[in-house]
Amino acid sequence: MSRALLGVLLFSGLTVGCDEHRSLPKCTGAPGEVLVVMTKGHWNSGPGGALRTTLGEWLPRLPQREHRFDLAQVPPEQFGSVLLTHRNLLIARIGVGDSSGVYVMRDVHSQGQIIVQINAPTVATWMESFNKKARTIMDRIDDAERDRLIELHEGSRDNALTASVQHALGFAIDVPMGYHVVRQDSNMAWLQQDQVMSGAGLEHDVVRGLLLYHFPYTSDSTFTVDYLVNERDSITHTYVEGPNAGSYMIVQRGFGGMDLMPLANGLSIDSRFTYRMRGLWGMHGAKMGGPFVQLSMVDTVHQRVICADGYIFSPQFDKREPMRDLEATCWSIRTINTPSP
Repeated sequence: MSRALLGVLLFSGLTVGCDEHRSLPKCTGAPGEVLVVMTKGHWNSGPGGALRTTLGEWLPRLPQREHRFDLAQVPPEQFGSVLLTHRNLLIARIGVGDSSGVYVMRDVHSQGQIIVQINAPTVATWMESFNKKARTIMDRIDDAERDRLIELHEGSRDNALTASVQHALGFAIDVPMGYHVVRQDSNMAWLQQDQVMSGAGLEHDVVRGLLLYHFPYTSDSTFTVDYLVNERDSITHTYVEGPNAGSYMIVQRGFGGMDLMPLANGLSIDSRFTYRMRGLWGMHGAKMGGPFVQLSMVDTVHQRVICADGYIFSPQFDKREPMRDLEATCWSIRTINTPSP
């Protein structure tokens, strides 16, 4: 057993540990991939089925079906040194004598790595432990994926554009290289990154966008889906025009009887309450659309709500990893204690 387990700390029923600082290689594996170390018998029965159903769930508010994580399985006897550095490891130890528990460890064999180890004496108790902590486990893996992207962005920030946005809006966000300004004033900044990607033998245009804006803070009722959707539509109606005359960006609320209103939850960024909203956007007057993610928080000094909103237009390609990347960019939003513009 790794030395990381010797000093584990109990936190909200989930055990967390980390090894001492030392030189570690970069983690391996594809973004969003979880390597499951589990016997073939358990993988093909209840425990494996629980992992595939839960970790492989369909992500909501994407225009096509994509799994939350891609799962790969390896039996313990084949889990050698080559695989030790994988970015996301889930190790199942069932009936092998370890004390029961769910352990989460970071940076054990590689930089940015997360290991989830679930120990139990029987299949039934293992599944009970997993089902009880499944949402927390998935959130921790998501956090690790985002943290890796944030670290990657730190080395690719466009300092000039970052400073320009901060000067115009009076709040800060780290803008990665590759974006350009479409529109910018003291109320909002619309930044965009245009790419050409190959797929199915053709070249396709792919667009990533950032919408950065603010509006007055009046009460806690601001942080509801309806309120923020209306504010977003107000901004995009004014600033974000589409490809056709008179077209503009909107939030998709429904289609063919389906409820497509964004999903939202509260979270904390640097101890500040932040509201995250994930949804789908479209164009009034044009055929365009895709997913978006928005993070918003209160700027108490200036009594306003500041928003960082990332969207993508990429109909020919998967959206999960680009949306994770955009959310990592939005995660850098922060207030600054200077007079607003």
